[in-house]
Amino acid sequence: SNAKPLIRTGARGKEFSKTDTLSKKYLTHLKSCCISFHRWAAAHDYCRALDLSRELYVPADAPVHERTILTKEDYKKLLSYESDLFYLPHIKVLAGTGMRPSELIGLRFEDYDEESHSFFIRRSVTRDGVREGGKTKNAARVVPVLSSLIPTVESMIEKAKSLHSTGWIFCNPAGMMCNQVVLRRGLVRIEKEAGIDTAVTLYSLRHSFYTHVESEMPPRLLKLIFGHSDAMPRGVY
Repeated sequence: SNAKPLIRTGARGKEFSKTDTLSKKYLTHLKSCCISFHRWAAAHDYCRALDLSRELYVPADAPVHERTILTKEDYKKLLSYESDLFYLPHIKVLAGTGMRPSELIGLRFEDYDEESHSFFIRRSVTRDGVREGGKTKNAARVVPVLSSLIPTVESMIEKAKSLHSTGWIFCNPAGMMCNQVVLRRGLVRIEKEAGIDTAVTLYSLRHSFYTHVESEMPPRLLKLIFGHSDAMPRGVY
């Protein structure tokens, strides 16, 4: 059955529970994990093989959750905010390109084309390590950089080189690979200092960008830029 999730604590210490039921995306992922584990167990003679794809199903009426995103006013505040915070360029590029946080962290010097001002997404970095090719089969793609963000990107590249970075563009202050924990802390600090009222997650920046540009781009172009085979869910604010 569709179970209730645990109460979670947000970045600012506020407890929240977004929904009373698990989302369709979560249930689909859970089904996939169960099937994969069962195939492994059957292959190693821990159980007999079954066709779980028929036994497990995701309810047709399972909710599709909308993410809380930045309002247009807060979105402009973020992109125009100036500070000496080291991770500000990281957050701005996330908000202005629609990349996944794991994709931003995985960008290397050779992934930026100075002539077209575009990023080539070739890998993602998660807690499990570097994944070549990205999160999905559509993840490998070209992502253009907004003209207003080009100075931010090129300045970050020069800063990373001056830190003798190990090759990562959006590195940490020691020139090593960054991680999502420090980026989340940076986002919370930026929200407070820039006077942004809406508390969002790193991934919500991707949905913020999608929602605000959706009406200005053809669906096919949106799918290519965001690396999705179908339309992404819109956010709410």
